[in-house]
Amino acid sequence: RIDDKAAMRTAVDHLAGLGHTKIGYIGAVPQNVAHIQTPQDRLEAFLEAVGDLGLECDDAWILGSDWTAEAAARDSAELLSHANRPTAIVAASDEMAIGVRESARRLQLRVPEDLSIIGIDDFVLSSVLGLTTVRQDVAGQGRAAADLLLRALLDDDESNETIVLPTELVVRESTGPAPS
Repeated sequence: RIDDKAAMRTAVDHLAGLGHTKIGYIGAVPQNVAHIQTPQDRLEAFLEAVGDLGLECDDAWILGSDWTAEAAARDSAELLSHANRPTAIVAASDEMAIGVRESARRLQLRVPEDLSIIGIDDFVLSSVLGLTTVRQDVAGQGRAAADLLLRALLDDDESNETIVLPTELVVRESTGPAPS
């Protein structure tokens, strides 16, 4: 796995470094949804980073959404159509960031001039679409998991070792300085 909290902090720090003080978030899920640790960790880290840096985040700028591009495009449209909107959005996944970017395009908002967008993952299409992201090494995670499994099978290793792999900020065209 990755340190989801550190990855989110990297994303928020990047936007703050570009001068963004009004930052929104997409990817909150209800507490009763199964497999919610990653979404919860990322939202918690986002709120902590925004608070630590003294940035503005209106409650209306924290959006719930299924973790798909289609849902994120739909769920971000209303927020992006308002005059009081954030200058940047952190998406809990690149797929959602792609959906937010599409919603912005439909509303004739320029990315990154009017709205910066960053995701987490480095999804297969992120480089083609110029999406700034916090990259996680999914193949490396798979290799590490397979190694743990093989050690458990061959050595009767019953440890519950957790391997946390590093992430990396990949800056592309979807983030830029905050609009004046």
